[in-house]
Amino acid sequence: MDVDKGSDKDTPPIYDDDDREVLMSLLEEYSNKLLRICEELNKLYRNANLLTLTFAFVSPIIFVTSLSYVRVYPLMYLVLFSCCFIMILLGAYINARSFNLQKKRGQNIYYRLSKIIRIISQLQEHVESRVSRKLELDFRLADAEVALEEFKRFSGKNLIP
Repeated sequence: MDVDKGSDKDTPPIYDDDDREVLMSLLEEYSNKLLRICEELNKLYRNANLLTLTFAFVSPIIFVTSLSYVRVYPLMYLVLFSCCFIMILLGAYINARSFNLQKKRGQNIYYRLSKIIRIISQLQEHVESRVSRKLELDFRLADAEVALEEFKRFSGKNLIP
């Protein structure tokens, strides 16, 4: 974006159609990236809930079934319970690690998108004069703000409820 550094502070920056198109494409690109990350975070959150439920249901079943076999096959009980427990812990660890990585990626994109929104909002207030362009900017800014709010909602969640 070309900026005219004239003596008058109230003079808006020079802004052409190429700048507008670049900013609009960046706004759309980062909004879509952030929404995809939100979908991935939601999927990982559901997986964590599924792992928690699996552990909650499998543990009592193993315990109850093992009561009848513990005298006959005590080692089998220990191996079965250990394997299930290790698999659930491993799944939870992988899920938590993916969740944290996605959250970090989302935070980076969140800050970039916030900056783009701030710049476009300033341009909209000071430079855009046609109603159709202002309306288009309003809609795209609203979509981007929805992506920011969606990420805020997911980034505030803990992985384990």
